[in-house]
Amino acid sequence: MKYRYFLFRPVTYLVVLAFVGININSYSQENDAGKPVNVIFRYDDYSANSLTDAELRIIKAFRRHGIPVTFGVIPFKVTGDPEDPAPRDLLPLDSVKAEILKTGYEEGILDISMHGYSHQTNSSAYLSEFANLQLNEQVKKMSEGREYLQDITGAPVTTFLPPWNTYDLNTLTALEKSGFTILSANKKGLAVKGSNLKYLPVSCDLTELKDAVNTARKSSDDQPLIVVLLHDYDFLDFNDVLGVLSFQEFFELIDWVSAQDDVRIISISQASEVIADLSADRAIRTKKIYYPEKIPPLSLGSSMLLYQESPSLVMAIIKTGAFYSIFLIIGAVLFLRIRKKIFSKTR
Repeated sequence: MKYRYFLFRPVTYLVVLAFVGININSYSQENDAGKPVNVIFRYDDYSANSLTDAELRIIKAFRRHGIPVTFGVIPFKVTGDPEDPAPRDLLPLDSVKAEILKTGYEEGILDISMHGYSHQTNSSAYLSEFANLQLNEQVKKMSEGREYLQDITGAPVTTFLPPWNTYDLNTLTALEKSGFTILSANKKGLAVKGSNLKYLPVSCDLTELKDAVNTARKSSDDQPLIVVLLHDYDFLDFNDVLGVLSFQEFFELIDWVSAQDDVRIISISQASEVIADLSADRAIRTKKIYYPEKIPPLSLGSSMLLYQESPSLVMAIIKTGAFYSIFLIIGAVLFLRIRKKIFSKTR
Protein backbone atom coordinates (compact mmCIF):
# COMPACT_ATOMS: atom_id res chain seq x y z
CA MET A 1 0.00 0.00 0.00
CA LYS A 2 2.87 2.35 0.84
CA TYR A 3 4.41 1.63 -2.53
CA ARG A 4 1.22 2.54 -4.38
CA TYR A 5 0.82 5.79 -2.46
CA PHE A 6 4.43 6.72 -3.17
CA LEU A 7 3.91 6.04 -6.87
CA PHE A 8 0.57 7.78 -7.38
CA ARG A 9 0.97 10.91 -5.26
CA PRO A 10 3.46 12.84 -7.47
CA VAL A 11 1.72 11.64 -10.61
CA THR A 12 -1.63 12.84 -9.28
CA TYR A 13 -0.17 16.26 -8.48
CA LEU A 14 1.16 16.54 -12.02
CA VAL A 15 -2.18 15.64 -13.59
CA VAL A 16 -4.02 18.14 -11.35
CA LEU A 17 -1.55 20.90 -12.24
CA ALA A 18 -2.06 20.27 -15.94
CA PHE A 19 -5.84 20.19 -15.49
CA VAL A 20 -5.79 23.52 -13.64
CA GLY A 21 -3.50 25.06 -16.25
CA ILE A 22 -5.68 23.89 -19.12
CA ASN A 23 -8.84 25.22 -17.43
CA ILE A 24 -7.27 28.59 -16.65
CA ASN A 25 -6.25 28.79 -20.28
CA SER A 26 -9.76 27.82 -21.42
CA TYR A 27 -11.26 30.47 -19.14
CA SER A 28 -9.01 33.09 -20.74
CA GLN A 29 -9.96 31.85 -24.19
CA GLU A 30 -13.68 32.17 -23.53
CA ASN A 31 -13.27 35.71 -22.22
CA ASP A 32 -11.06 36.86 -25.10
CA ALA A 33 -13.44 35.83 -27.89
CA GLY A 34 -14.20 38.47 -30.49
CA LYS A 35 -10.69 39.91 -30.88
CA PRO A 36 -9.45 40.29 -34.46
CA VAL A 37 -7.31 37.43 -35.73
CA ASN A 38 -4.29 38.75 -37.65
CA VAL A 39 -3.34 36.72 -40.73
CA ILE A 40 -0.23 37.28 -42.86
CA PHE A 41 0.46 35.53 -46.17
CA ARG A 42 4.11 35.12 -47.14
CA TYR A 43 4.96 33.94 -50.66
CA ASP A 44 8.60 32.89 -51.22
CA ASP A 45 10.96 32.53 -54.21
CA TYR A 46 9.79 35.28 -56.60
CA SER A 47 12.69 35.70 -59.05
CA ALA A 48 13.74 36.18 -62.67
CA ASN A 49 12.95 32.55 -63.51
CA SER A 50 10.09 31.78 -61.11
CA LEU A 51 6.64 30.79 -62.41
CA THR A 52 5.13 34.10 -63.53
CA ASP A 53 1.78 32.54 -64.41
CA ALA A 54 1.39 31.13 -60.90
CA GLU A 55 2.42 34.45 -59.34
CA LEU A 56 -0.07 36.44 -61.41
CA ARG A 57 -2.83 34.08 -60.25
CA ILE A 58 -1.76 34.52 -56.63
CA ILE A 59 -1.79 38.30 -56.98
CA LYS A 60 -5.22 38.11 -58.64
CA ALA A 61 -6.62 36.16 -55.66
CA PHE A 62 -5.54 38.92 -53.26
CA ARG A 63 -6.41 41.79 -55.60
CA ARG A 64 -10.03 40.58 -55.84
CA HIS A 65 -10.46 41.34 -52.14
CA GLY A 66 -8.05 44.26 -51.88
CA ILE A 67 -5.92 42.47 -49.29
CA PRO A 68 -2.10 42.38 -49.04
CA VAL A 69 0.41 39.57 -49.45
CA THR A 70 4.14 39.71 -48.71
CA PHE A 71 6.34 38.56 -51.61
CA GLY A 72 9.82 37.25 -50.83
CA VAL A 73 11.93 38.36 -53.82
CA ILE A 74 15.33 36.99 -54.86
CA PRO A 75 17.24 39.87 -56.50
CA PHE A 76 19.93 37.77 -58.25
CA LYS A 77 18.70 34.19 -58.67
CA VAL A 78 21.33 31.50 -59.14
CA THR A 79 21.04 29.40 -62.28
CA GLY A 80 20.77 25.63 -61.88
CA ASP A 81 20.46 23.80 -58.58
CA PRO A 82 20.32 26.20 -55.58
CA GLU A 83 21.44 23.36 -53.30
CA ASP A 84 24.77 23.06 -55.15
CA PRO A 85 27.35 25.53 -53.76
CA ALA A 86 29.51 25.51 -56.91
CA PRO A 87 29.97 28.97 -58.52
CA ARG A 88 27.43 29.68 -61.25
CA ASP A 89 25.84 32.58 -63.13
CA LEU A 90 23.19 34.75 -61.51
CA LEU A 91 19.97 36.07 -63.07
CA PRO A 92 19.08 39.60 -61.95
CA LEU A 93 15.38 40.34 -61.55
CA ASP A 94 14.35 41.70 -64.96
CA SER A 95 12.16 44.67 -65.85
CA VAL A 96 9.08 42.52 -66.58
CA LYS A 97 9.11 40.84 -63.16
CA ALA A 98 9.98 44.17 -61.53
CA GLU A 99 6.99 45.88 -63.16
CA ILE A 100 4.64 43.24 -61.70
CA LEU A 101 6.02 44.02 -58.25
CA LYS A 102 5.89 47.77 -58.81
CA THR A 103 2.25 47.66 -59.93
CA GLY A 104 1.25 45.44 -57.02
CA TYR A 105 3.03 47.69 -54.55
CA GLU A 106 1.37 50.83 -55.92
CA GLU A 107 -2.03 49.12 -55.65
CA GLY A 108 -1.35 48.29 -52.01
CA ILE A 109 -1.50 44.55 -52.71
CA LEU A 110 2.18 43.58 -52.60
CA ASP A 111 4.53 44.03 -49.68
CA ILE A 112 8.02 43.49 -51.07
CA SER A 113 10.68 41.74 -49.01
CA MET A 114 14.09 40.29 -49.84
CA HIS A 115 14.44 36.51 -49.90
CA GLY A 116 18.19 36.07 -49.81
CA TYR A 117 20.63 37.38 -52.43
CA SER A 118 20.84 34.50 -54.91
CA HIS A 119 19.15 31.70 -52.92
CA GLN A 120 22.21 29.48 -53.35
CA THR A 121 23.57 27.47 -50.44
CA ASN A 122 27.18 28.13 -49.45
CA SER A 123 27.60 24.54 -48.22
CA SER A 124 26.51 21.10 -49.38
CA ALA A 125 26.43 19.89 -45.77
CA TYR A 126 23.95 22.48 -44.49
CA LEU A 127 21.46 24.41 -46.61
CA SER A 128 22.03 28.09 -45.94
CA GLU A 129 22.98 31.08 -48.03
CA PHE A 130 24.19 33.19 -45.11
CA ALA A 131 25.10 30.99 -42.13
CA ASN A 132 28.88 30.71 -41.62
CA LEU A 133 29.71 33.62 -43.94
CA GLN A 134 31.88 36.45 -42.59
CA LEU A 135 29.95 39.48 -41.33
CA ASN A 136 31.29 41.84 -44.01
CA GLU A 137 30.31 39.39 -46.76
CA GLN A 138 26.77 39.13 -45.39
CA VAL A 139 26.48 42.92 -45.13
CA LYS A 140 27.69 43.29 -48.74
CA LYS A 141 25.13 40.83 -50.12
CA MET A 142 22.25 42.24 -48.10
CA SER A 143 23.05 45.86 -48.96
CA GLU A 144 23.50 45.18 -52.69
CA GLY A 145 20.33 43.09 -52.90
CA ARG A 146 18.22 45.58 -50.95
CA GLU A 147 19.45 48.56 -52.97
CA TYR A 148 18.78 46.74 -56.26
CA LEU A 149 15.22 45.77 -55.29
CA GLN A 150 14.38 49.25 -54.07
CA ASP A 151 15.76 50.85 -57.25
CA ILE A 152 13.97 48.50 -59.65
CA THR A 153 10.59 48.46 -57.87
CA GLY A 154 10.45 51.87 -56.21
CA ALA A 155 9.28 50.18 -53.01
CA PRO A 156 10.91 50.22 -49.57
CA VAL A 157 12.45 46.87 -48.61
CA THR A 158 12.88 46.42 -44.86
CA THR A 159 11.97 42.72 -44.38
CA PHE A 160 14.43 39.86 -44.88
CA LEU A 161 13.44 36.21 -45.41
CA PRO A 162 16.50 33.94 -45.21
CA PRO A 163 16.52 31.07 -47.75
CA TRP A 164 15.70 27.76 -46.07
CA ASN A 165 14.91 29.90 -42.99
CA THR A 166 18.53 29.41 -41.88
CA TYR A 167 21.05 32.00 -40.71
CA ASP A 168 23.51 32.70 -37.89
CA LEU A 169 24.33 35.40 -35.34
CA ASN A 170 26.32 37.38 -37.92
CA THR A 171 23.15 37.55 -40.02
CA LEU A 172 21.31 39.38 -37.23
CA THR A 173 24.09 41.98 -37.02
CA ALA A 174 24.33 42.26 -40.81
CA LEU A 175 20.59 42.88 -41.14
CA GLU A 176 20.72 45.89 -38.85
CA LYS A 177 23.84 47.24 -40.58
CA SER A 178 22.11 46.84 -43.99
CA GLY A 179 18.94 48.74 -43.08
CA PHE A 180 16.58 45.82 -42.47
CA THR A 181 14.20 46.04 -39.51
CA ILE A 182 12.19 42.79 -39.79
CA LEU A 183 13.25 39.13 -39.94
CA SER A 184 10.82 36.42 -41.00
CA ALA A 185 12.18 32.88 -40.75
CA ASN A 186 10.67 30.03 -38.72
CA LYS A 187 9.97 29.48 -35.03
CA LYS A 188 13.30 27.76 -34.30
CA GLY A 189 15.36 30.67 -35.64
CA LEU A 190 18.03 32.48 -33.66
CA ALA A 191 17.21 35.66 -31.75
CA VAL A 192 19.37 37.75 -29.43
CA LYS A 193 18.17 39.71 -26.41
CA GLY A 194 18.35 43.42 -26.99
CA SER A 195 18.12 43.09 -30.79
CA ASN A 196 16.35 45.95 -32.55
CA LEU A 197 14.95 43.62 -35.19
CA LYS A 198 11.32 42.57 -35.22
CA TYR A 199 10.67 38.84 -35.61
CA LEU A 200 7.75 37.37 -37.56
CA PRO A 201 8.28 33.62 -38.08
CA VAL A 202 6.11 31.38 -40.23
CA SER A 203 3.50 29.44 -38.24
CA CYS A 204 1.53 27.33 -40.75
CA ASP A 205 0.89 26.48 -44.40
CA LEU A 206 -2.18 26.89 -46.60
CA THR A 207 -3.74 23.56 -45.63
CA GLU A 208 -3.59 24.51 -41.94
CA LEU A 209 -5.06 28.00 -42.26
CA LYS A 210 -8.65 27.20 -41.25
CA ASP A 211 -7.50 25.26 -38.18
CA ALA A 212 -5.15 28.11 -37.29
CA VAL A 213 -7.96 30.69 -37.50
CA ASN A 214 -10.23 28.56 -35.30
CA THR A 215 -7.42 28.13 -32.77
CA ALA A 216 -6.66 31.87 -32.81
CA ARG A 217 -10.30 32.62 -32.00
CA LYS A 218 -9.90 30.68 -28.75
CA SER A 219 -6.46 32.05 -27.97
CA SER A 220 -5.74 34.11 -24.88
CA ASP A 221 -3.31 36.24 -26.90
CA ASP A 222 -4.15 39.95 -27.04
CA GLN A 223 -3.35 39.99 -30.77
CA PRO A 224 -3.62 36.47 -32.21
CA LEU A 225 -1.15 36.14 -35.10
CA ILE A 226 -0.86 33.63 -37.95
CA VAL A 227 1.86 33.68 -40.63
CA VAL A 228 1.03 31.47 -43.63
CA LEU A 229 3.84 30.30 -45.93
CA LEU A 230 3.23 29.46 -49.60
CA HIS A 231 5.30 28.60 -52.68
CA ASP A 232 4.44 28.04 -56.32
CA TYR A 233 5.01 24.30 -55.85
CA ASP A 234 2.10 24.19 -53.37
CA PHE A 235 -0.30 24.27 -56.32
CA LEU A 236 -1.34 21.06 -58.05
CA ASP A 237 -1.77 23.01 -61.29
CA PHE A 238 2.01 23.41 -61.47
CA ASN A 239 3.36 20.57 -59.34
CA ASP A 240 1.38 17.34 -59.01
CA VAL A 241 4.04 15.83 -56.73
CA LEU A 242 4.48 18.50 -54.06
CA GLY A 243 1.21 20.35 -54.63
CA VAL A 244 -1.35 20.38 -51.82
CA LEU A 245 -4.25 22.24 -53.42
CA SER A 246 -5.48 23.53 -56.78
CA PHE A 247 -5.74 27.19 -57.68
CA GLN A 248 -9.51 26.87 -57.54
CA GLU A 249 -9.24 25.65 -53.95
CA PHE A 250 -6.79 28.45 -53.20
CA PHE A 251 -9.19 31.08 -54.54
CA GLU A 252 -11.95 29.56 -52.41
CA LEU A 253 -9.68 29.62 -49.36
CA ILE A 254 -8.87 33.31 -49.89
CA ASP A 255 -12.59 33.98 -50.39
CA TRP A 256 -13.31 32.20 -47.10
CA VAL A 257 -10.68 33.96 -44.99
CA SER A 258 -11.61 37.36 -46.48
CA ALA A 259 -15.25 36.80 -45.52
CA GLN A 260 -14.45 36.23 -41.83
CA ASP A 261 -15.57 39.31 -39.90
CA ASP A 262 -13.05 38.74 -37.12
CA VAL A 263 -10.03 38.21 -39.40
CA ARG A 264 -7.69 41.04 -40.36
CA ILE A 265 -5.35 40.26 -43.26
CA ILE A 266 -2.16 42.31 -43.10
CA SER A 267 1.31 42.26 -44.62
CA ILE A 268 4.54 41.71 -42.72
CA SER A 269 5.33 45.43 -42.99
CA GLN A 270 1.89 46.34 -41.64
CA ALA A 271 2.25 43.83 -38.81
CA SER A 272 5.46 45.54 -37.72
CA GLU A 273 3.38 48.68 -37.13
CA VAL A 274 0.21 47.26 -35.55
CA ILE A 275 1.35 44.20 -33.56
CA ALA A 276 2.58 45.34 -30.16
CA ASP A 277 5.19 42.67 -29.44
CA LEU A 278 7.43 41.33 -32.20
CA SER A 279 10.50 41.50 -30.02
CA ALA A 280 13.50 39.21 -29.74
CA ASP A 281 12.22 38.15 -26.31
CA ARG A 282 9.04 36.77 -27.87
CA ALA A 283 11.08 34.91 -30.51
CA ILE A 284 13.34 33.45 -27.79
CA ARG A 285 10.34 32.23 -25.76
CA THR A 286 8.88 30.65 -28.89
CA LYS A 287 12.11 28.83 -29.76
CA LYS A 288 12.21 27.24 -26.29
CA ILE A 289 8.96 25.37 -26.91
CA TYR A 290 9.60 24.58 -30.59
CA TYR A 291 10.74 21.00 -29.96
CA PRO A 292 8.34 20.25 -27.06
CA GLU A 293 5.54 21.20 -29.49
CA LYS A 294 6.68 18.41 -31.79
CA ILE A 295 5.80 15.60 -29.38
CA PRO A 296 2.41 14.53 -27.95
CA PRO A 297 0.27 15.90 -26.47
CA LEU A 298 1.28 19.36 -27.73
CA SER A 299 1.73 18.08 -31.28
CA LEU A 300 -1.87 16.84 -31.19
CA GLY A 301 -3.16 20.36 -30.56
CA SER A 302 -3.18 23.33 -32.92
CA SER A 303 -1.61 26.11 -30.83
CA MET A 304 1.60 25.51 -32.78
CA LEU A 305 -0.18 26.98 -35.82
CA LEU A 306 0.03 30.43 -34.19
CA TYR A 307 2.91 32.71 -33.35
CA GLN A 308 2.00 32.83 -29.66
CA GLU A 309 2.60 35.89 -27.51
CA SER A 310 3.58 34.14 -24.28
CA PRO A 311 4.39 30.47 -24.88
CA SER A 312 5.25 28.80 -21.56
CA LEU A 313 7.94 26.12 -21.42
CA VAL A 314 6.91 25.27 -17.84
CA MET A 315 3.28 24.67 -18.83
CA ALA A 316 4.43 22.68 -21.87
CA ILE A 317 6.48 20.42 -19.58
CA ILE A 318 3.58 20.02 -17.12
CA LYS A 319 1.10 19.13 -19.87
CA THR A 320 3.52 16.69 -21.47
CA GLY A 321 4.32 15.13 -18.08
CA ALA A 322 0.62 14.79 -17.22
CA PHE A 323 -0.08 13.18 -20.59
CA TYR A 324 2.54 10.48 -20.12
CA SER A 325 1.65 10.11 -16.43
CA ILE A 326 -1.75 8.78 -17.46
CA PHE A 327 -0.02 5.95 -19.31
CA LEU A 328 2.27 5.43 -16.30
CA ILE A 329 -0.75 5.08 -14.01
CA ILE A 330 -2.43 2.61 -16.37
CA GLY A 331 0.80 0.63 -16.68
CA ALA A 332 1.32 0.61 -12.91
CA VAL A 333 -2.24 -0.57 -12.25
CA LEU A 334 -1.91 -3.37 -14.80
CA PHE A 335 1.45 -4.37 -13.38
CA LEU A 336 0.10 -4.53 -9.80
CA ARG A 337 -2.94 -6.57 -10.85
CA ILE A 338 -0.87 -9.00 -12.88
CA ARG A 339 1.62 -9.36 -10.02
CA LYS A 340 -1.25 -9.99 -7.57
CA LYS A 341 -2.69 -12.72 -9.81
CA ILE A 342 0.70 -14.39 -10.22
CA PHE A 343 1.37 -14.39 -6.47
CA SER A 344 -2.11 -15.69 -5.68
CA LYS A 345 -1.59 -18.63 -8.03
CA THR A 346 1.76 -19.56 -6.50
CA ARG A 347 0.37 -19.74 -2.98
